[in-house]
Parts: sequence; structure tokens; C-alpha cells
Amino acid sequence: MEFWRRWHISLNRWLFDYLFSPMTTGRSWMRGQMSLGFFFLFLLSGLWHGALWTYIVWGILHGIGLVVQHRWDLFYRGLCRSDRKYVRLRKSRSYQLLAWFMTQTFFLLTLIPFRATSMTKAWDYFKALLVSNGSTMPSLLSLHLGISVLFILGYHLLELTPGQSIRKRFFALPLPLRGFVYGLIIVFLALFIPVGSGTFIYAAF
Repeated sequence: MEFWRRWHISLNRWLFDYLFSPMTTGRSWMRGQMSLGFFFLFLLSGLWHGALWTYIVWGILHGIGLVVQHRWDLFYRGLCRSDRKYVRLRKSRSYQLLAWFMTQTFFLLTLIPFRATSMTKAWDYFKALLVSNGSTMPSLLSLHLGISVLFILGYHLLELTPGQSIRKRFFALPLPLRGFVYGLIIVFLALFIPVGSGTFIYAAF
């Protein structure tokens, strides 16, 4: 839930303040229907980005994700009330890392329909991430995904206590060496930017 509160904070705050709260706390039949409210909220968020099936599917997926997270949170709170060991488990580093990994993986996969021009292309892209292109080597998209995941994991792990010493040593390196590393990252990103992808997503508004 914390991720969706912080991501696209201005839009999400407006949606939650002016749509979600009135729907779930008002006097209508949706009062207290948190799961249904989450689903409708992100369905509307998908339509806000564009009246295309790709955006609608993206909104539905995020709505389902919020419903699953909400139901799991309610279930886990019940476990915490019955046994304090679940409270300690929830505060553990392993639980937090697993929750972070699952959230980021879900979000990245849902970007496939969000950025695709059609559901057919979205499905083709998704298959290319998981299936080899027929040769003995993984597909280029699978390699790209693997490198991207490792980079994101490494970046966030450096912010944790065990990785801060590595982070300090990196920033202690000579400036030209650090610049070379930054250059490699920029080249990697440039190689995988689709040609002609610079259209502003809200251009129609």
C-alpha cells in the first residue's frame, strides 16, 4: 500500500481524497466496501491515462493488486493479534525484502500493457521476457530484464545498512572511474530505449 501512496503522489492523492474516500465512507451502498473501492479507483486511473484496452487492463491489474494486498493485510493483522511471533516476523528484514521484491516485480510486469500499443503486442512482449527466441541463448529481452532487475536490486541494497560500506567505498573512488560507471549505465539505458517513444502520455489532455 505504501508504494501506491508514494507513486504518482499528486494523482493518487486526488483520487483517494475525492473519489475513494467519498465512495467508501459516504452513505451509498459502497460504504465500507474497501476492496470494491480499490478496484474502481484504479480502473478509473487506467481510463485517466487513455481510453485504450491497454490502460484499462493496467488499471484492472493494479486494482486487483490493491485488493489482494488489503485482504492479506487484514488476514495478517489477525495472525498478529493471536500470536506475537507474527509481529516480529513482519518487522524482520527478510519479510520486508520479500514484500519489496513482490511489489516491484508486480509493478514492472504491469508496465508491459501500460507501455504497449495493443494487447497483442503486450502479450508478445510478455512471452519474449519468459521464453527463449529458439536459440540456446536467452532472448535479448530476457537478458535486458535480468540486468535491469539486478541493477535495481543492487541500487536498493546499497541503501540498507550492510550495503552502506560498499556505497561509501564507491563514492570514494576517483571521479573518472565513477564517471566511467555512470557512462556505462547511460549507454545501457540508451540501447534499450525504443525509437520514437518520446510521445508525452498526457498529450491528449
